[in-house]
Amino acid sequence: DHELLRNLILTGQLGYGHDSYNAIDRTDKRWNLGVSATYLMNRRVGVNVGFNHFDQKSDGLQQGPDFKVNRATLALILQY
Repeated sequence: DHELLRNLILTGQLGYGHDSYNAIDRTDKRWNLGVSATYLMNRRVGVNVGFNHFDQKSDGLQQGPDFKVNRATLALILQY
């Protein structure tokens, strides 16, 4: 997290996963990248905007499906 301004918070995420399975020929690799910004209008109300990219690749004789997911979010934050 980075507080760019007093009421504007930026967040970044980066992740990697590697799975090897016992007794089957399969390896999965996953990447995750995300960014978001939260704007606080006051102590109780804010807005969050974010984007997340997820990528999975599978190898081996019993491989699973390869896929990519892009997700955009918009959220209203109420804090009490």
